[in-house]
Amino acid sequence: MERTVPDITFQRLESPTSHMAFGSIFTLDRNIDFKLFCRKMDEITSHFPMLRKKLTKFCSNNWVDDTDFVISRHMFYQHMPHLTTEKELIREAGKALSNALDLTIPLWRIVLISNHDETLQESDDNKGNIVTGIIFMVHHAITDGVGALQIIEFIEKHNQGQNLLDKRETYTGSLTFTKDSEDRRPLYQIVTNCFRKIFRDAKRKATNTPLKGIGSKNRSILAFDIPRLELKKIKNITKHSITNILLCVMCGAVKKYSQSMGIEAEDTQVIMPLSFRARHSESITGNAHTTFPIDLPISVDDPLERLLIIGNNFETMNSEGTIELNIILAAILNKFPKFMALKMFNSCLKSVSLFSSVIPWRLKPFYFLGAEVKGNYAYAPLLKGFGLAIEFIIYGDKICSSIVTDPEIVKDPEKFGQYFHESFEELKSTVLNTNKG
Repeated sequence: MERTVPDITFQRLESPTSHMAFGSIFTLDRNIDFKLFCRKMDEITSHFPMLRKKLTKFCSNNWVDDTDFVISRHMFYQHMPHLTTEKELIREAGKALSNALDLTIPLWRIVLISNHDETLQESDDNKGNIVTGIIFMVHHAITDGVGALQIIEFIEKHNQGQNLLDKRETYTGSLTFTKDSEDRRPLYQIVTNCFRKIFRDAKRKATNTPLKGIGSKNRSILAFDIPRLELKKIKNITKHSITNILLCVMCGAVKKYSQSMGIEAEDTQVIMPLSFRARHSESITGNAHTTFPIDLPISVDDPLERLLIIGNNFETMNSEGTIELNIILAAILNKFPKFMALKMFNSCLKSVSLFSSVIPWRLKPFYFLGAEVKGNYAYAPLLKGFGLAIEFIIYGDKICSSIVTDPEIVKDPEKFGQYFHESFEELKSTVLNTNKG
């Protein structure tokens, strides 16, 4: 089966401390029938052949049907009666996501976690005490974030007897490229732009930051919600996008966290995804995206000035043409011995400190087997040596936000979350006060 170059690249990036799997944690308003869920997923995998294929050898890119495929090797139920809050659920999910996927079978996993014993009948008396979540985990060698969301959408439609994807809706990353692939600029122009930017950035010194280090395989996740209407109010006043606003808040949080660690905050870069998945594409598997670096003015104190700089950075990137970082990094990783390639790869990213994405998912409620999804919190893989990723998914009336950390590097994610909230309040009050004036 033919795969894209980024698909192979994600295999080569896999390491004992950097698992190239990503996914989502869905919190539900009630428990669901796990056995029924398994049967439904068994049916659904027949619609997505890659979910039933395995690699004969990792990094070989030789995918074959798993003749021994059984759903029980991919779906697990964890009964945790001690759970009382969603915060505890998210913490347990972080532990589950710390475990790498089995690379000898199809590269995905689903875990249902609940404090409710599914053998007991659910009643109105105990419904309010139920804490339930679903962890979806898939390797980047299979698909990207947009493709994974479309697979999840298919689950709902299949459950309702709809076997076709709704092509009227498209779920994209931080930015979207709406043209079909044949309409894009010639590859040599893209690669040329990539080389120019990488050579330019290579002259920059490595950012002094507490967000990078040796690292471990463990992951910690902190989840919280931001009211969408509050962000929309800031957007309407400042005329900046939600992505720009969230990056501005992120700058303030990184600055505060760095200073709390005794490190003078320096300007840095964040890596963000860009989806190329065509609006009417029927292909869901495979990586149809790239990543690009955005400069973050961490050292700037005034939140409105930071917001203006970030907006200008996006405009500059758009005027110069999209920098397809994945293509050049994929070329490096696939054309050189792995040790040399990773050394060159890390050199290209020396001025990058973290990963982030903003995904507009859906405004209407989403359901799993009758249970309403209360929140969808994304989990991003951390590249080797990176300690922080911040994910945002727009769902309903809120922005579901998740801070993914390597606890060996970012030792106090709760503190970072606190600084994020403080930075958001500072921006909001500054914008509102300026608007009054």
